[in-house]
Amino acid sequence: MKKSKKPKKKNDDLITVKSNTYGEHQRAKRGTYTEVTLNDKMKMSSKEQSISNKDASLIRKELLPFLYETKPRWFWPRLLSLTRAAYKGSPCLDPTKFINFEVYEEYTFNRLASPEWNINVDGTIITVKVEWSQAPNFNRKFPDGYIYGVLCIFIDRTKLRSSSCVKYSEIYPLEVKMGSCKLDFELYSDYEYAIVFLILHPTEKNKPYTGAASSGFRCIWASRIETQKKEETKELVISDITSA
Repeated sequence: MKKSKKPKKKNDDLITVKSNTYGEHQRAKRGTYTEVTLNDKMKMSSKEQSISNKDASLIRKELLPFLYETKPRWFWPRLLSLTRAAYKGSPCLDPTKFINFEVYEEYTFNRLASPEWNINVDGTIITVKVEWSQAPNFNRKFPDGYIYGVLCIFIDRTKLRSSSCVKYSEIYPLEVKMGSCKLDFELYSDYEYAIVFLILHPTEKNKPYTGAASSGFRCIWASRIETQKKEETKELVISDITSA
């Protein structure tokens, strides 16, 4: 009597995985033979992932128009990891985790220039001041100038909405070694948190030249907007006591 063969799994029922022991191989999805039960830690991890994905999607939506058809390596996985880390152990996202995030991981901002910046929040105005003591080193033949830019992104995960605003300095010839620019932005007080990115582009014949290999794109500041409101309130109270 011939032994009955087990029916082969359909491709839809298999997934490809990698392991240190067996390398890349296919196996049945978890829960195919026995029902999978999640412990509390796994349930919490799944919940954190679901929440953080919403933030990452909103931030990505605002950043995409400024990538200029470039494809930063591992940009999306890095952003997902960062937003998840920003929720670690707290129901509220900690936006300061985004500070120093490089949009172009392989082409960091410091390879071009090392400017200094100062950010001040006064009421509903964010002021970003950028100063530099040397011209950027683009290591390319075509640039004849450079331009700095600041991108402010506002996120409201509760209402699943986002907004952004970008402003640029004037174009400086490469012969200009030292300089500064000051850019003002309205603080959208009805959003949950704000993220500020510093941008640097080379220019050719007074036109910005964009691209990962020639541009800098880094997060330089981030904060919950309600935190800024509390700090402003404290300052007002001190002022009232002094005047009294």
